[in-house]
Amino acid sequence: MTATLQVLIADHDAKTRFLIRQALVGGRNLGVAEVDSGLATLERLSDSSFGLLVLDVDLPHLSGLEILEVIRSEAKLQALPVVMTGA
Repeated sequence: MTATLQVLIADHDAKTRFLIRQALVGGRNLGVAEVDSGLATLERLSDSSFGLLVLDVDLPHLSGLEILEVIRSEAKLQALPVVMTGA
């Protein structure tokens, strides 16, 4: 069965990524990818198509807010739903 929604989780903390993944998937038909830095987030977004981004405010290299500015300025990413998280 193919996943219906591809989700990218961007958080610097592995435990937080795990908890977010567990909360999102919970038997749902989702594809989930994970990254741990701002630069890696932008790389994955340019390489793949995601239907949702869960984005930590406090990422290394580029903050979540800086990434959000980039996303909203690029035509192909403007409509991407983003859920911001932070500790």
